[in-house]
Amino acid sequence: MSLAGTIERFVHTYLGTFERPVPFGGRQDEIEALNWWLSTNRKTRKEATETGGNAVLKADLDSNNLLITAPAGRGKTALLVRWVDQLVTNHHLVFVPISIRYQTNQASTFYNAFAARLAEIVDEELPQPRSDPAAYYREKTIEYLDCIERKEIPCLIVLDGLDEARGWHVDTTVLPSNPSENLRIVISARELAGHSGSKQWLDTLGWGKPQSGGTSFRVMPLSRSGVADVLEQLGFPLAQLSRDVDVINELYRLTEKGDPLLLTLYVNDLLTDQEGVDVLRASTHKLLLKATYAFRDCAFDFSLRLHRHTSRPRRYSGSGLRSSLCKVTEAWFFRL
Repeated sequence: MSLAGTIERFVHTYLGTFERPVPFGGRQDEIEALNWWLSTNRKTRKEATETGGNAVLKADLDSNNLLITAPAGRGKTALLVRWVDQLVTNHHLVFVPISIRYQTNQASTFYNAFAARLAEIVDEELPQPRSDPAAYYREKTIEYLDCIERKEIPCLIVLDGLDEARGWHVDTTVLPSNPSENLRIVISARELAGHSGSKQWLDTLGWGKPQSGGTSFRVMPLSRSGVADVLEQLGFPLAQLSRDVDVINELYRLTEKGDPLLLTLYVNDLLTDQEGVDVLRASTHKLLLKATYAFRDCAFDFSLRLHRHTSRPRRYSGSGLRSSLCKVTEAWFFRL
């Protein structure tokens, strides 16, 4: 299979089909932020920085380099695939995933795919290498990127999964540290052990300060509304669950507060097993029933305490009553 075909299969894995959709949702803010970054010029983004910045993107908004980081399983690739899939832009797209699973994580494969797509954009035929394919395709990549900048061809480069490169690193001389206005570069990478946010990857790419600067953001877990949106996007029969607050709260709890990977596993089970939906609902109802009984018992305890206080002839202060109420409320939560 050709490299283009391999990349197409990679994308298909994250998009799915109408009959077998891949769970995704809760990322509208991130997608809108990426659309804004791509559609605005440096001046506009710099002005936005001076007036409070962007709720999603962090630092150096006027940079044409953007880095996306997150721990494993947070949904970086899914976000990028969905973003480029919905794009309406005059930028030519270069999407190259570095994937162990799809065997595109070798240097020669990566630079071959990169150079081949750039050759299409500059309308040139990519010659075959005579020796050392990785070095050859790397040089052709640099040559075509220079041509794109020189001819001011609008181009969006998306490189996904930089952390999956094995035995090599993306040469920092390949990617411009300060791209021209027509060129945008987006890279995603998993945060490795010892990393604190995006700083280490920015330095590795040569996008760190003071030499350069790169816009960045960290993909966060899904919110409760994000969990609900995932179910809503899947349609019947799970869309009806998106409006059940108790079910959403239970899924949010089960997925360790919105972990996308765990949510995908739960949702796939629900899609293939109607009993799973019933179990989830039963679980939330059981929790609510337990809470009801716990509160009833605590309320009864409180009424007894209140009766003892009010039946005494001596005067009773409000602070003591508030203290009793706090203790009862605390006891109720511990019984859940």
